[in-house]
Amino acid sequence: MTAIAGFNCVDGVVLAADSEETYGDLKMYAHKLFPFERDTWRVGIAGAGPSYFIDYAKDKIIAALHGEIRDENDFHDSVSKILDGLYKNEFKRYPSEKPTDLVMQLLVGVQFLNQSDSSWTSPALFECQSNLVTKVKLGQSRVFGMGEFIKELGVQFADWKLTAELAEWACICVIYEAKRRFGGVGGKTHVFRMMKDGTWADRLGQGIPETEVILEILPKIHQLIAFSISPLVSDSKSRDLLDAVKRWLAAARRELKDLEVRRRKQKFRIIDIRDRELDKMMKYIAKLQADESDPEPTQSASQKSEPEP
Repeated sequence: MTAIAGFNCVDGVVLAADSEETYGDLKMYAHKLFPFERDTWRVGIAGAGPSYFIDYAKDKIIAALHGEIRDENDFHDSVSKILDGLYKNEFKRYPSEKPTDLVMQLLVGVQFLNQSDSSWTSPALFECQSNLVTKVKLGQSRVFGMGEFIKELGVQFADWKLTAELAEWACICVIYEAKRRFGGVGGKTHVFRMMKDGTWADRLGQGIPETEVILEILPKIHQLIAFSISPLVSDSKSRDLLDAVKRWLAAARRELKDLEVRRRKQKFRIIDIRDRELDKMMKYIAKLQADESDPEPTQSASQKSEPEP
């Protein structure tokens, strides 16, 4: 079972997915969200359904992006043709017991470089229900692979007209709820964000397990709030319950802020391999450029003095 989520926000697109795969009694962990970043385009593809279908379709879509696709309209047409072809040909030949075995759901976020002024276009979000491709409207969300409760949770979050950064937080909450309620959903939560200003962020589980420990307590906080508004509870007891909620929220917020600071300082998450020969060459080139920028050789004191009469 899989949980994927996507939000189309006013300032960007956010995608998220869990990373657990189940084969009989065996649990494995694999990528279900695939970000690609290139000079003239970037795309994130998250899929729910047979993993071999998702991988096959993903490779076809990426290959098409290396062609003549220049904007989201071309992209929509290209993806529609690709999926139509797959379901008419390749997937049709796949041995299956029932038609539902061939169902695949994709969420695809894409963004292009505007060739005229080298700025990035606004990211677009598409949902693919097997071979049906539809653009997700601004301010809407999609949650696939789970029950109606999780889908409704995504809709409720989107109703707040979230920014992309808050939508990333909403995605973490949605995928966590799916993990909590459904077997077969688990592993690290993978979140990918494309911003309208051209920046992007790829976050695979960084700090999220620690965040989920805090989210685990939220249902109890909801219960305390429910008790506090009951007319059967005295005013004094209601204030006590709300004070307890406020203290916990303040402590949870401090912990999450500290966690974010620690996460940004974790340099071991980045593997930086430096090429010594390349470094030497770059230093040599920089020296040549510095020499060329000097208008004339430096003169000594004797050279600057006037000749003797």
